[in-house]
Amino acid sequence: MNADDKSIIANHAKIVCELHDQLDELKSELVAAYQKESKILTILASRDEEIEKLRGGEKPVATSSTDKKVKSPRHEFENNDLLRRYEALSSSKLGKIQLSYWKLKSKKKGK
Repeated sequence: MNADDKSIIANHAKIVCELHDQLDELKSELVAAYQKESKILTILASRDEEIEKLRGGEKPVATSSTDKKVKSPRHEFENNDLLRRYEALSSSKLGKIQLSYWKLKSKKKGK
């Protein structure tokens, strides 16, 4: 291995590290943006409930966050990721054993 090869490898490693750092920064920015969006959507949903309350004179109905039809892209992505992981897990032997264990555990909690 000559000096040119070593410098190419070192340059490549430096570029990979820089790209990895940029990726980490972008990930944190994206998570912050999704959190901000989720907060704004929650505020908008509560504002809409207040508007309906004022228009109709009815008491606002308490709804859980799962009842709201407004979903952020982050929640959809997480849901799709969890579904994909569940499908992969449930179709494997280890996954079937794990699901059986969870069912058994939930039955014992119910008693």
